[in-house]
Amino acid sequence: MLYVKFFASQKVEVITDQVMPQMQGDDLARKLLEIRPDLPIILCTGFSKAITEERAKALGIREFLFKPVGAVALAEVVRRVLDEK
Repeated sequence: MLYVKFFASQKVEVITDQVMPQMQGDDLARKLLEIRPDLPIILCTGFSKAITEERAKALGIREFLFKPVGAVALAEVVRRVLDEK
């Protein structure tokens, strides 16, 4: 519970992959957004039949990127997401 309170009070952004060993990125986003509906999340994927950009946006994910993504492109997306109000 202490971790949840700490997490809820921090200004953070999450960048996650869709395909991970224990949990899919859209599932992680859903759980995080239950705690912090305003949390900026960027979801990256190389290819996924499970998630589309439209579905990601409907879940509350701010940006959806296809890998590979270059450092400059990622930095621009991070800046854009952080600048959103």
